[in-house]
Amino acid sequence: MENKASAALQQAYAAKNWVEVESLYTKLPAELQKSGDMRNALGVAYHFQGKLEPAKKLFLEVDVDFPNNPGVIKNLGMNAIARGDAAGAEKWYQQACELDRADADPAFQLGQMYFKHGDFAKAGQWLGIALERDPNHSNSQLVQMSMYIDVLPPERWAALLNMVTHPSGLSPYMTAIYQLRQLVVGWVTGAKTEDMQQYLAAISASAEYLDQHGHSTVGADVKASDATVRSVNGYKNYFKGLLSVQGEVPARDEALPVFYMVGDSHTLAPHHQTTMWQGQKHQLCSHLVTGLKLWHLMQPKANPQRSSFLARVQKIPTDAPLLISAGEIDTRLNEGIIEASEKLNQPLDVTMRNTFEGAMQVLSKVLVGRPNVVLNGIPAPHPDNMQKISFPESEWNAYGRLIQLANQIMAEYAAKAGFYMADVHSMTVNPETMVFNTDTPYNLDSRHLAPNALSTALENHLIKPTT
Repeated sequence: MENKASAALQQAYAAKNWVEVESLYTKLPAELQKSGDMRNALGVAYHFQGKLEPAKKLFLEVDVDFPNNPGVIKNLGMNAIARGDAAGAEKWYQQACELDRADADPAFQLGQMYFKHGDFAKAGQWLGIALERDPNHSNSQLVQMSMYIDVLPPERWAALLNMVTHPSGLSPYMTAIYQLRQLVVGWVTGAKTEDMQQYLAAISASAEYLDQHGHSTVGADVKASDATVRSVNGYKNYFKGLLSVQGEVPARDEALPVFYMVGDSHTLAPHHQTTMWQGQKHQLCSHLVTGLKLWHLMQPKANPQRSSFLARVQKIPTDAPLLISAGEIDTRLNEGIIEASEKLNQPLDVTMRNTFEGAMQVLSKVLVGRPNVVLNGIPAPHPDNMQKISFPESEWNAYGRLIQLANQIMAEYAAKAGFYMADVHSMTVNPETMVFNTDTPYNLDSRHLAPNALSTALENHLIKPTT
């Protein structure tokens, strides 16, 4: 370990310069190359360069030569998660938990893995162990709070949010997620306007930081980093617009029956607005499933969005009116159906129909026996969004017609399934340009409709089922 090359390797390792670690390892004397520390470092370098199988092989060899090393065992768990081997991850992290009963991290990693897989029972079990070992483990608290916030009633959310005792210890990325939760929870549970303004100021600072340093704070995946920065900025602008329009957080009127909304962020603006449904006044109530896509619903494997959606729906009375909001994210220019059709080398309309059909098959089974289901349509594309990504104006009309087709397909499948559809597209489209008509009173920001838009759609632009 005293060799200059080994010292340089350790410096490269500390700097996470994985290519340099691999290069310096080859310059070590043969004796040092057999060292457990050096081979473990090389395995980590392999792992973070995506060489998962060589990394696994190296970690296993080190474990044989130097058994019961907690660091090596945890690396085997990390590697198993990256390879999609949940059973292997649990085996190695469980062993790491037994080797060091003071270390909360192995239990946290397992809890986070199961949360991402949508297995809330196991996620709760392992996150609970992490918090028993370290009650102030902020990341465990936040993931646990994020997990339950999508499946528990709103009155429990604020208490869960307060579980995060040391938000100042979170990474910039996790801090932004925490602040997003503060805004969402505050809006849905009726926080004081001054508190919401404070949350908004905090996330504005995070958004500015992530704009400047996003790639280095979110992770190595540039696409994931970009998506996170977009999400933080999107929610910041959304709530800024909502508070500007509303003036205060809307309150719940307990005298009115609930019209439930489950789905993406389009459920937040109309939260606690009123609407007439079958001759009776109702109050719309949001049950957010962050980032929900039709794609999540059609996947055969569990995922957090689908699991959260199912948990939400199961708690809603069968005879209550229920709006499902998903599909807008699927049809965005920079993700979803358009991106999938390119990868599959498939016509756009085929990919779109397959996506809607797959999601509708799931919804038809999950929502069977519910007479008052409404699907939320997709607004016309907003010029600001197309300008932001330099999408050629000559193609706006074609993209607008694609969104029109998406709504037609949704209406077709909704009618067959016995669902209603809120036709927000016809309310927002300019029939000549096929993009969002910004002269309508329904424009809040480039992604979301004004708070009163959904009520108008339910009362005046409702497509009824054929069965």
